[in-house]
Amino acid sequence: MFYHAVHGGLILSLTDTLGSLVVASNGHYMTGVSTDIGTSFVRPAGRVGDMLHAKTMLTGMGKQLAYTRTDFMNAQGELVAYGCMFGSIRQQESNK
Repeated sequence: MFYHAVHGGLILSLTDTLGSLVVASNGHYMTGVSTDIGTSFVRPAGRVGDMLHAKTMLTGMGKQLAYTRTDFMNAQGELVAYGCMFGSIRQQESNK
């Protein structure tokens, strides 16, 4: 067991949040709900005080869905986990 380690729920939550932020940074500020989200864990992500790096990429965008991937690396640059998020994109309403 790994005590005082990064919890997988935190990595999943970051996958969701960072995915929405990368979609918003591409001009779609009205992100909707995540329609599918998942995380795969490769190795322990570290202990209290260790550095964890995340990089999120927009892998695709259609009219209604956006696809993102977040890679998590430890201080040595080793992949410790990765997550994918598919999220809905809401069209901005025009001012009437």
